[in-house]
Amino acid sequence: MSWQAATRESEQSQWRLQYVDACYAAALGSDPLALSGVLRQVVERIGAAMSFLQVMHTSDSAMQPIAAWGVPQPVLEDYALHFADNDPWLKLFATNRLRWGQVACTGNLTDIGEVDMGPLKMTPYFNEFWRRWGLLHTAGTFTEIAPGKIVSLGTPRYDDAGSLRPGDYPDFAFAASHLVRVVSIQQRMSSLEAIGARSQSVLDRLDFGLMLLDARGRITQTNRPAEALLQPGGPLCSRTGHLVFRDAAIQQRILEELDLSALRGNRRSLHAVDPFVIISASWQRWVVFVLPWHSSTSNQWALLFFDEHNQARDAGKALSVLGALTPAEGEVLQGMLQGLTSSEIANQRNTSTETARTQIKSVLHKLGLRSQSELLRLAARFAMPLRDSGESP
Repeated sequence: MSWQAATRESEQSQWRLQYVDACYAAALGSDPLALSGVLRQVVERIGAAMSFLQVMHTSDSAMQPIAAWGVPQPVLEDYALHFADNDPWLKLFATNRLRWGQVACTGNLTDIGEVDMGPLKMTPYFNEFWRRWGLLHTAGTFTEIAPGKIVSLGTPRYDDAGSLRPGDYPDFAFAASHLVRVVSIQQRMSSLEAIGARSQSVLDRLDFGLMLLDARGRITQTNRPAEALLQPGGPLCSRTGHLVFRDAAIQQRILEELDLSALRGNRRSLHAVDPFVIISASWQRWVVFVLPWHSSTSNQWALLFFDEHNQARDAGKALSVLGALTPAEGEVLQGMLQGLTSSEIANQRNTSTETARTQIKSVLHKLGLRSQSELLRLAARFAMPLRDSGESP
């Protein structure tokens, strides 16, 4: 290998390393705007005029811009107004003239066939939109991230610069393959956030209030029924993120009996505050259950708030929600609360004893418990006699 070739290879390796670092830093940051800087690196590397990323839908003209570098606003407005409904990408996809992961190229290279570039290929086509702006859509790629949902990457050059040089194909293929992966990662992260939002909506639909406190009494999660009790004039309030009962006697009892500043590490206590009643500003009575709760990162307390007229103090339902149990695990939990053995649960659910044992272990693990007897003691708190907020501790 000549000195010049070795120098070029070293420079290319260094650029690719820097590029990958920028890509996945953007992915881990979950910030689509961070990809603008990544697109700048592509533009500078292959001599493009600009670069853009977008999500497109094959069933309609919907387009979701993700990131762009160097694209004037009038270009984007012209595309959205006159060309989005008739984009050649979607036409080529619909006619199967391009396969997933192929790169389309325009310009003077009108008869290049398919040039193998590893995971991507070059295929010629022409886009009228870019010509009216003095550009050649010299390189682009798209990939499917969901049925009918594609990510497209475009890197046009000015028409006087000509088409993308064959020597730049490998770098463009490398850049494109990592970019679509990053976008896919970000889309999946958004999906996970959406799943979290859906989980929250499940909590909000519960007929009882739920609030989780960390070891120092800070509120880490709550749902709408519980948030209603935090309204001005209600029995609860939040001070610098910490839960405070407006009733001074209850507040003192909570601080002392839960020992909020000392609940840490793996030590757990089942000696929580006995159920009691609080009264809202509208004189509605709420039954409060306090349960020790184990999470993957720390020990916490779960506070459940039931309207006193709601007689369905279902320990199984509450524990299933807190433990994020599957429907099957919820059925197993109900059997455990009835005191059934693994064999009896297996017969009741028409499964093998081994399957029932595995599900029992999973239920206990998710609830942060060691045995079925601990579970029964925990659930028994729902049937304990109530103590009115006006009674002395």
